[in-house]
Amino acid sequence: MEERNASTLLGESRFGLPFPDSLHSAPPPAGTTPDALRALVKQVRAHFQTPALPEPCRDVRLLGRSPQALDSSRVWFAQQGFLSLGLYQRRQGPPLPGASTARPSVIDGHVSADGVVVGEYFQLRLPRLPLLARAVGATLTGDGEAARHRLDQARRSRHVLRLVTEFSDGSTVVTTNEPPHKPLDPPPGWDMHHEALHHPPSHLLGVHLQRLRAVRQQGGPSPVSMRDLDDLRAQALRWWQKSLSFREQVGWIQRDELPALLGLPPAEADALYPILRVLMHKDPRDPGHTTGLGPLTSS
Repeated sequence: MEERNASTLLGESRFGLPFPDSLHSAPPPAGTTPDALRALVKQVRAHFQTPALPEPCRDVRLLGRSPQALDSSRVWFAQQGFLSLGLYQRRQGPPLPGASTARPSVIDGHVSADGVVVGEYFQLRLPRLPLLARAVGATLTGDGEAARHRLDQARRSRHVLRLVTEFSDGSTVVTTNEPPHKPLDPPPGWDMHHEALHHPPSHLLGVHLQRLRAVRQQGGPSPVSMRDLDDLRAQALRWWQKSLSFREQVGWIQRDELPALLGLPPAEADALYPILRVLMHKDPRDPGHTTGLGPLTSS
């Protein structure tokens, strides 16, 4: 049977280029002047200029404020037959506007015994001030239970699990409880499925394995086996090259991505798109036709 792309078989998501930012929104460029639009393009280009390669890290304190959760996570991975890849960091360019600012400091990586599934555990801090404000609001309205819930949320980290499988055709299937928060489309072949944050790891693993079975049963490509950090670096480099190529192909910013990047209603952002195309040295009548980007400097 002819192999088909895994993301085509499962259905693509617009969320989730491979490397997470945090939950805090990065402010879009101030204003919608030509200089602000140039700055936006420069910011998007800068984000993709450096691959986020995993580098070993030995400082467990950087993982977050819940070391007990790390121990529990490692026990769970071991019980599922996963092998430890150790702690590592991924460093990437500046955050995207409309996405988030801080990334997880450290990731605890694991790989299944057959090398098919890479599991990553990390912690993301909740934005404290909005939650504290909601807690105060709940207190003022007399909702004590809601107030306690908000305060508990403000104290806790977000414990995130990401399960990743790459296929021989370059497509990638991801299952995670990480909240969707990316303003840009991933390249074709990247399929990310989001579960609710409260779901336990066993649920996420079950969903991920079910998605892999669906690919296999529909004649999809074979999975790529991962063994160590060198394999992860090679994978990250492939992801980066694919993402960079896709961004260059679409002219860095697509029309439907502009509202999230600028923080504007779709109609207002859409009116700015032809101006953006001209500033990027592309023919506004044909978004797929590049006539040369050139240096994006203010005139």
